[in-house]
Amino acid sequence: MNRGMESTSYYSKYASLALMAQRLGELKIWEQVCDSVTLQQKMYAHTAMDKLLMCLINMWMGGAGITEINTRLRVDIGLQRAFGLLRCAEQSTISRTLNACSAVTVEQMRQALREVLRKRGQVLQRRAEDWLVLDVDIVGLVCGATGEEANKGFFGNKRGHRGRQLGRVVASQYGELIEQRLYSGKRQLERSFLELIDATQNVLPLREKMAVKTVFRADAGAGTDSNINEILSRGYHVLTKMHSAPRAAKFGREVTEWITDPRLSTRQVGWAVHPCPHARPTRQLVARALTKAGTYTYCVMLTSLSDQQLCDGFNLSEPTGTPWPLLYAYDLRGGGIETQNRCDQQGLHICHRNKRSFAAQEIMILLAQLAHNGLIWMRQDLIAVDPRFAHYGLKRLIRDVLSIDGHIHFNQDGTLTQVDLNPNHKLSKLVSAAWTVRHS
Repeated sequence: MNRGMESTSYYSKYASLALMAQRLGELKIWEQVCDSVTLQQKMYAHTAMDKLLMCLINMWMGGAGITEINTRLRVDIGLQRAFGLLRCAEQSTISRTLNACSAVTVEQMRQALREVLRKRGQVLQRRAEDWLVLDVDIVGLVCGATGEEANKGFFGNKRGHRGRQLGRVVASQYGELIEQRLYSGKRQLERSFLELIDATQNVLPLREKMAVKTVFRADAGAGTDSNINEILSRGYHVLTKMHSAPRAAKFGREVTEWITDPRLSTRQVGWAVHPCPHARPTRQLVARALTKAGTYTYCVMLTSLSDQQLCDGFNLSEPTGTPWPLLYAYDLRGGGIETQNRCDQQGLHICHRNKRSFAAQEIMILLAQLAHNGLIWMRQDLIAVDPRFAHYGLKRLIRDVLSIDGHIHFNQDGTLTQVDLNPNHKLSKLVSAAWTVRHS
């Protein structure tokens, strides 16, 4: 900030976010991004990187669209200065900066986030002997028909809509987003899976010793024989559903003994009688569920892991020699990437920001990735103060932790000196204890 600024204080609805800003400044996360990304645009009052920072702050403030910058960040002078901004740009100006981004900008941003993750990520601080579960999935992002690469595709229950597909890789034990890729609306996980794995290998040092302790978990979209064989040939483990519903039904007709799931009475499992051969030995478990119409739906779960490895890698206590370690390890996917997808949709509103330019949309997605991981890392500071924060998802962090009102104080040279949170808020003492302003 510029020197000569008078000593003053500002009231803010998001005073606790100012504490987080000070903590992020200590870690120099945004500085590292600025060092890697160059966006050529004529500058008037704000640099291009300042305007991208405004988008990032808006996400942490709970803004669902770029237009909300005008009513959230632009009216909060104290929070602007906590993040090192002297003023805030108008939303249309920020939108034009996003539209000026190109494929080169996207690649620079992606590389910057990889470096940030390598320095700050918990996933890279783990021991080589620890198991690593990497969940891979794809999320449909509905958008207007005029958007670049916006095609008709599968978007859940929104039949006939157009949009794009977002491929994601999540380290589920840590909640960190490892990699994201934006695709056209027609692209599904079957064709994107190996590309996402290659991108993950560029981020994480999955060397031979770590590969034997790495599990890629995905749904049936990735479960083609070619995808499974490629993963197994690289030395990794796999836990997935096999592709093709007709083939799963064929496997189900061959099962001679069904066992009822003790956790779900409408589901039964049985081992495949004639399992498909793959590049390495796998075990294949057929599951069937009773529908309301009185018929069965089938799926085949496949893994290269033993029961003991499943229990160790997924923290299960099921008896070995039974179908339950395999079944329940796959079920935990619901608490892994599916939970992270829902957190980003409800907390960071990744489905609500649509840009016509494909490159601009990718930049928004990458900023959301940084917002996601930043919240995960900040949650670690909170957990150190009180373990209850381990159960806080991103939506709750934004809604309850980052929106505590109070006063933000600055000294004469514009340095943040103190943040007084509303004492009536039940979390203010804990947040203050986790993110105390450090004086130089």
